[in-house]
Amino acid sequence: MSETTESETGPGPRPVSDGAVRNLFVVGGIVAGVLAFSTLARRQADFVSAEVGLGLNTVAYMAWDGDDMLGGNLGDIPALRASAIRLRADGRPLALWLGASQLYAINHPREGDLTAIARAQHAAAARDSDLAYVQIASPNTNLHELLAGYLAFRQEGLLPEVLVLAFTYDDLKEPDVRQTALDHIRLPGPDLVALAGPAVEHIREAHIGADGAAQAETSPVKRTATTGTPQARLEDALVAFLEHRWPAYAERSTLRAAAEAGWKMPVTTLAFRLLSRPQTIIPADMQEWNSAALDAFFALARADGVQLLIYQAPHRPGMRPFFHRRRDYDDYHDALAARCAEEGAAWLDLETLVPAELWGQTNNHAPDVFHFRDAGHRSLGSAIDDALESLGF
Repeated sequence: MSETTESETGPGPRPVSDGAVRNLFVVGGIVAGVLAFSTLARRQADFVSAEVGLGLNTVAYMAWDGDDMLGGNLGDIPALRASAIRLRADGRPLALWLGASQLYAINHPREGDLTAIARAQHAAAARDSDLAYVQIASPNTNLHELLAGYLAFRQEGLLPEVLVLAFTYDDLKEPDVRQTALDHIRLPGPDLVALAGPAVEHIREAHIGADGAAQAETSPVKRTATTGTPQARLEDALVAFLEHRWPAYAERSTLRAAAEAGWKMPVTTLAFRLLSRPQTIIPADMQEWNSAALDAFFALARADGVQLLIYQAPHRPGMRPFFHRRRDYDDYHDALAARCAEEGAAWLDLETLVPAELWGQTNNHAPDVFHFRDAGHRSLGSAIDDALESLGF
């Protein structure tokens, strides 16, 4: 007969087993994880991955003149075209200005600050010119998407008197054609491909690819082992329930994007600083692909009788190490300047237009080489309007 100790049978508290302690820690860890996830998700609810490149204390602005939108992005093309139609109806010549986020993003904005296009419009008015500026600018855009912006106006018979192209070397690395660039254009025809070259064919391919019906017969149907099974239906129902009942869970993709940006950007910047290497080297295939869109701009401007002005976008002067491989950067701009001279297009080198103190910082506190303060926009707007005045506009 075994003995039973008093602690096993007495009225005192029972000892807690190792298994119960482990379970307590597991439950506590789960609760803590859920609370931490919910808190972080709420804090990052306004995170927009497309705007992470704008930099610290940098804000995107649209430009208006009364009821007319002067500057918007690719998604605003219908409103921009409507403005252009009203301005043209008033007998005003149009300057269509295309570029990336440098044109609409202001670092450390204050009340009353204006973007470059608004400054240019004010400068034109001050010299009693009827010239009307309209601008399409989108983040991390490439030359194909800017070409699609021009086609969106061209297809509606809205040929500008002058086309201003902000050339940002960094955007030569951007691949593909985003859907927002295709939403407001019709499928370009083979005749336009023959006129403007491979870049229009690239846009045609993207346009056809965006149309599900156009490739329904050739696109494989994506299936998994659980497709259509009760397991898949249960998973879909569970995800839908969690997203509805737990708002933080619906923000999981945003939180993941914010977390990736939060560690990748500072780590890569620090590595490039330590190695004294450029942060971006343009792949040769992407440079060639995007350069085809430059060929199209030259061809279309010539065929349409439109004056083309291409300018080298302001860059942070004297930055060490330079953001790009300097030799490649200079060689490409030299070749582009020579091409403009051959084609009868105007060329403007504005790399050093904006002094170092007017540039901002990226989200990981590195020097921002793309976005500057209001005074930089004032200088850019004045430089462009001065150039157009010298061309007779």
